[in-house]
Amino acid sequence: MIRPHRCGLSTVVTVLVVGALLTQSFSVPVRAQEHSITVTQGDQTIPVTPLGEGNQSVESFYDYRAPSSEPSGQYSSYGTDELQRDQVSQLFLYRGESGLSLVFLHDQRGGDGGAVITADIEGLPEDGAWAVEDDTYTHRDDSFVHDDRSSHIEWFMNGGRTDGAVFRGLDGGGEKTITVTMRFNDRTDNYPFDEWSGPPEDNEIESWMVRSGSGETTELAMDEPVHIHVTENPPPAPADTPTDTPPNTTSDSSADTLRCPPPQMVSVEPAGTLTATPTAIASATTLPRLNTPITATVHTLLPAPARTDHSNRANPALLSNAGVLITIFGILVGGVLRMNNS
Repeated sequence: MIRPHRCGLSTVVTVLVVGALLTQSFSVPVRAQEHSITVTQGDQTIPVTPLGEGNQSVESFYDYRAPSSEPSGQYSSYGTDELQRDQVSQLFLYRGESGLSLVFLHDQRGGDGGAVITADIEGLPEDGAWAVEDDTYTHRDDSFVHDDRSSHIEWFMNGGRTDGAVFRGLDGGGEKTITVTMRFNDRTDNYPFDEWSGPPEDNEIESWMVRSGSGETTELAMDEPVHIHVTENPPPAPADTPTDTPPNTTSDSSADTLRCPPPQMVSVEPAGTLTATPTAIASATTLPRLNTPITATVHTLLPAPARTDHSNRANPALLSNAGVLITIFGILVGGVLRMNNS
């Protein structure tokens, strides 16, 4: 006996859902670096990354405090305690909520010795600004002189304090090169400082280093300028998005029409056991409404999984849906046989 295989709406919808689950893929988001940054000195090139995640202002990160501020402090940076090093001058970049900044940080809060440092900075973006000047109190000894694209800074430190500054505004298109020339200790015109306690040799910067967001530090020569190169990276290409139309199906843009495939023939022969082929998964059984077991050949509507490059994708849904898929196959086989018996 030959009977046509009839297509039911629920059967087709179920198969389409399963096909979509098989072909769906999930991309893993990776945050791309917004800038490429290198620091060069002589023949040395040092790739660096900024500190910070962009969720805090650089002013809050540096956290400069004076006796008159709230909260009060002793003319120092309180937000960089974990980064400070005694008698060491540091240079690094910080990504704050308002963009990329260049940070100078000298000495350690609570240390013994002081220092004198002079800096000349050239190539600063015209639309940037100095967000922090350490120090800022009235009648300070420190001197900050700013031009459109350059600055001259002189720092005077007593023991137990930090000094430093922050320039914000290194974002924007194109490539920027900022040149920093530092002079330490007796290479400045302010050595020795008459307010130091103890001999001058106890109030000297011993090393200069650049810090990266990875935590890595690189020592710099104290008598040579450095060049900071900042290049904005192009935005990453959009990730592939899964198609809404499963493979081997037809999309009709003019109407939401579900198309049923052509009728398929099911051969029913007396005797034997129930066997589902070629792709359906089912166990041998007998039909409750037939006195004689039959052999049935069932062609399912489930498309073969599309070949997909998963070299950079993760698809956790395949394993979790395996049990659901097997159950649906069984339902499809049983539904086809019941329609043949009706």
